[in-house]
Amino acid sequence: MLWDIPNHRRALNLSLLAKAISGIPKSKSVPEFQSLSKIPSSIVTKELLDFLASNGIGRRSNTTIIFSQADKLNLLLLLIQNGCDAKLLSSKLDWRDFEIFTSIILEQTSYYCKTNVHLRKPRFQIDIVGVAGKTALIVDCKHWKDMPAHTRYECATQQRRRARAYRRFDEKIRVTVPIVVTLNEQTQRFVNGVPFIAINRLRAFLIDCDAFQDEIFYISN
Repeated sequence: MLWDIPNHRRALNLSLLAKAISGIPKSKSVPEFQSLSKIPSSIVTKELLDFLASNGIGRRSNTTIIFSQADKLNLLLLLIQNGCDAKLLSSKLDWRDFEIFTSIILEQTSYYCKTNVHLRKPRFQIDIVGVAGKTALIVDCKHWKDMPAHTRYECATQQRRRARAYRRFDEKIRVTVPIVVTLNEQTQRFVNGVPFIAINRLRAFLIDCDAFQDEIFYISN
């Protein structure tokens, strides 16, 4: 089948699949999806929609289609897991999308999420605070293609400061853990005790985070 990624040229298939990001979740009809995704052929569009549906992404009935924000996340993860070029993928996303994707994964693993959190003293902006019990993950979302070593170190340092500030801000929280979520895999998984986690590995990290307890920097009483 044309959309069977493992058995065909990945560059061609993944490039076409990446176009679908632009049509999700806004599209309500096949023509609208074709237009937003900029796919010239209606036949190819319908085949692509059938492929997406077979992977649990969206639903189609004749010319009507239904997508959710979670469908966009699942398409993103499918592309990343199959080696889609980070530059191509980044061109289809904005920072809001990436924060939404990250929040969905956190919520799927039992975290309650607050986004775009602002602290005044000291002044900090936090992309996402994920709360489970009395523990808060302080999440910085970076959907850049590349993060040189000095940038990773600066991000880690700022995240440690945000974790300290949030611990003082929210009296209900006993432990704060700073993390950085990235679009693609980083050469260093931990920088100054702060995990740098590719989004396609985030769910597994959250489930098994106890295994990394000795490596992770956190603030507690």
